[in-house]
Amino acid sequence: MLNNSKIIANDGMLDVELLEKYIKENLNGTITEEYLNVQNRILIK
Repeated sequence: MLNNSKIIANDGMLDVELLEKYIKENLNGTITEEYLNVQNRILIK
């Protein structure tokens, strides 16, 4: 079924890389107390 399929590569950033970039660029490399506790913003129903 996939013999003639085009192989593609995802060269985007991984989630962990995006998180690392966010911490470095937006939080000055420090995770503050604001992020230490659960904020209940994600709900799974």
